[in-house]
Amino acid sequence: MNKPSKQGAWWLVILEKAVAKLNVNYIGLNGGRTAEAMRMMTGQPTVQYTSDSLSPDDLWEIVQDGLKNDYNMGSNC
Repeated sequence: MNKPSKQGAWWLVILEKAVAKLNVNYIGLNGGRTAEAMRMMTGQPTVQYTSDSLSPDDLWEIVQDGLKNDYNMGSNC
């Protein structure tokens, strides 16, 4: 169920509805890529890493660097 954030912000719920409309309906939102969603929401360049191309230690370093630099990050499986 969609609802406002703990601080009462509705922007994410409204954004989700707008993106669903761009994809015809909510069924069109099934799947997708986190980097694509981040780029759509922020307009900022994104980078996508996979466990196929990097070792777990390398991926963990990237996560730690992102946390240190306060980057927006997401994951999926």
